Amino acid sequence: MLFRKRINDGLIDLNAKTVPIRTWKVEKPFLYSLNWLLRKYSFRYFKFKADNVSCFVSEQQEQGLSVEGIYLAKRLHFRFLLNAAVLDYLLKHPEEIPKDWFGYAIVFLGTIYINSEGKRFARCLYNTGHEWSEDYLCVEGICRFTYKHKIPYVKFFPMLKSIHL
Repeated sequence: MLFRKRINDGLIDLNAKTVPIRTWKVEKPFLYSLNWLLRKYSFRYFKFKADNVSCFVSEQQEQGLSVEGIYLAKRLHFRFLLNAAVLDYLLKHPEEIPKDWFGYAIVFLGTIYINSEGKRFARCLYNTGHEWSEDYLCVEGICRFTYKHKIPYVKFFPMLKSIHL
């Protein structure tokens, strides 16, 4: 029982079902994305620490230009993009959200949703000024990311192998 408590204490189950958006479906993850690696190598748990996570902003975004989110997701396929399970965890534990994320929409491209029309969306985390909340953001077409959008990824991979209790 003590072991079970330790495993659940502060660890995010990356295979957990994410909060569904309407009747949308989860797109298969990009090759080498965090979700793909989880399935390939049976990783399951992640301990969120601000020191282990960084946020990506493209050169175009830094210059004040906008860019398609799906382009960024494909460009970052070699990074361990955080998925929606991490967003759900952070909404439950807002004290763990890094202070430098305030003022930005943090887009979790590790989980892409497809609506009934075939458009792709990702969930994002933002601060309303009073509390942390979530929304969804179109990641293709006319919906573009600006300098206010950051994409979190894991700097190094502090994962634990799946443990069957």
